[in-house]
Amino acid sequence: METTYYGQGDVVVCEDRHYPILVNTYYGAASPSSARQYFRWLHEQAERGVKDGLSLAFVSDGGLAGVPDADTRRLIAELATELNAKIPPQLRWYTVIVVENRLVRGVLNTLSWLQGELQMDYVDSRAEAFTRARAHLVKRGIALPATVDSLNNTRPPRPAARANAERR
Repeated sequence: METTYYGQGDVVVCEDRHYPILVNTYYGAASPSSARQYFRWLHEQAERGVKDGLSLAFVSDGGLAGVPDADTRRLIAELATELNAKIPPQLRWYTVIVVENRLVRGVLNTLSWLQGELQMDYVDSRAEAFTRARAHLVKRGIALPATVDSLNNTRPPRPAARANAERR
């Protein structure tokens, strides 16, 4: 299923139709309202993964994402910490983030090495992200979803804005 969350000018599209591969595409700089909605969706997926005993693969396409303000970045860090506490270490997600700027990707890779506990990589395309997500599942002995061949390497167009920022 595809779910779209609208913030204050930003949009995030979340997909779970390829479960246990989850996909999101962010457009614009995250706002507090979209971040909260997005993390509610992530918590639902975490509960599902824990119930199923699966380590999920998560592809986050940030190619058209903007830089959120400091307060929103702090909120996202808090929400991410809460989410990680919910997932047992043996089921930690593997996350692949699409960042097209090579310099930014290099900085983020360095920071992720320092963080240590998270399984996270930064790549320059959706195609590479999906390749790595599939490899994570195979390495863990997790069956690939029947829809795996329909994973779309092309970023979907940005959804039209909505007047009500909290619609789901």
